[in-house]
Amino acid sequence: MVARLALRESYECISTAVRSVVAAVEESTRAAGRVAPPRLVAVSKAQPLCRVQTAYQEGLRHFGENYVQELHSKATELQRLGGYGDIRWHFIGHLQGNKTKLLTAVPGLWQVETVHNEKMAQTLNRMWGKREGAGQPLRVLMQVNTSEEDSKWAGLLLLATCLLC
Repeated sequence: MVARLALRESYECISTAVRSVVAAVEESTRAAGRVAPPRLVAVSKAQPLCRVQTAYQEGLRHFGENYVQELHSKATELQRLGGYGDIRWHFIGHLQGNKTKLLTAVPGLWQVETVHNEKMAQTLNRMWGKREGAGQPLRVLMQVNTSEEDSKWAGLLLLATCLLC
């Protein structure tokens, strides 16, 4: 009985938090005079699937994960359950080259944030093209090292970025 009560409180907490954040974003959007609100991406890192489902029920559709295995697991399970076909998954964080195949197999993958070099972008593009029914292009954000500091471990130089456009 105690576990069930705690779980219900957890769902209510997620629902309340989502409604509060959405209301704040809508109010900020109106105050700024913008027509459309910014995209809200709920980062579900280390959260159980039931919390993603609760946030989904509250209207969120964009979810972000920074571990490829966790993203793949959650997206695959929601696809198996059915009724979550409009979730748009974002991979956020550093992507290792050996994870691109698993990442591009994620159901509902919508955007990769961020890619730090041209080779990774090309690998993602190639793997994405091999997907069954991959009609839409994969959205990819490129990390750009605008300061050209050697201490920055990743990021295309600004000049190289212009050549990719």
